[in-house]
Amino acid sequence: MDAAVSALVKLADSARKQGRWADAELGYREALKLRNDATVVGRLGLTLVGAGQPARGARNLMEAIERGGGVGSENDEFFKVFKRIRPTVCLLYVKGNLTDALVSIDGGAFHKENGSQFKLFVAPGKHVLEGKSEERGVARAERTCPEGGEATTVLLWHWPDGLPTKPERLFRHRKKGEVIPGLDDDRPADIPREEDEPPPPKPIFGGVGGEERPVHKRGSVGGGVAVVSGVATWTPAVGVALHGSVRLHEVVSLDLDARAAWLTGGIGGRPIGGMTAGALLSVCGHWRWVFGCATGHLGAIFVDFDEARYEGRSYAFFTPGLGGRAGARIPIGDALAIRVTGDVIGLNGGIVVVADQETVADHPPVMIGGSVMGTWEF
Repeated sequence: MDAAVSALVKLADSARKQGRWADAELGYREALKLRNDATVVGRLGLTLVGAGQPARGARNLMEAIERGGGVGSENDEFFKVFKRIRPTVCLLYVKGNLTDALVSIDGGAFHKENGSQFKLFVAPGKHVLEGKSEERGVARAERTCPEGGEATTVLLWHWPDGLPTKPERLFRHRKKGEVIPGLDDDRPADIPREEDEPPPPKPIFGGVGGEERPVHKRGSVGGGVAVVSGVATWTPAVGVALHGSVRLHEVVSLDLDARAAWLTGGIGGRPIGGMTAGALLSVCGHWRWVFGCATGHLGAIFVDFDEARYEGRSYAFFTPGLGGRAGARIPIGDALAIRVTGDVIGLNGGIVVVADQETVADHPPVMIGGSVMGTWEF
């Protein structure tokens, strides 16, 4: 079992570092089903916070801190992240006069933790709680939970005259260790489970009514080296590239790249230089660390004749085009990554270079490029 837990935690750690929050959460929860480890509970809390769910993450971080999860710097990270998000959430205490009720929060599914006596972190704002009992029906309560604070809500069911108002008195004479099916849970209460968590809020832009703001867009900027083949010759031209990107969706981005590249030798072995400069606008689909794009190109190719050999002239060829791009993103930290791309662009026309009445180059309307860049994500 230890090997299985270690493998699950390792996969979840890798997913968390890459920002794949759903995969990381699934890995940590599967590991906790096999072994209730305080450090894994804390890492689950970091994952939920990173996914934009501070209310769900706060509970796991607090438990990890209380149980001494993490060693050294990781324990400090649990505390620092909890301290940072605590002012943005609210601790809600739920109390009720029934012990066997199922409780629903904000219209979510009815779940059972410790009957109707528990506490949990929620987003600030008004919350509606409903408790359901087979014998006593439904009790309902509303409570506004302040940001950074705490509040208590009480669910009260009507009891017929003559019955005790505090039902725990009914169980004073239970035998030690006795488990009552349907009332007691034979699993440890401190293991984070799906039924223990409040239902995640539906994404409402602007955080209306205490809902958490969704993490919708992520951007990146960067720069690096570009190589282009197709500057009136298949000989590679070398230059620089700049990159900017914005995530329109978790799996879709809009990218804008600018690049310029110069031939390191002449065209056709002649003293004729060449360079290209242009911009590439791409709509990209992402899956894990790879992506593919539909790309449009707008730029120009310049051909310069050596004035000492030829009559000094230079030519510019306007080169719009369409094509595709593929690449990979290799994370090297929380905000830094290496971006590797390759593209093929079909241009509006080929280029013919003639010198001394001799055709030096007759290049087809194709440009092949690639780049390696460092990017900063925000």
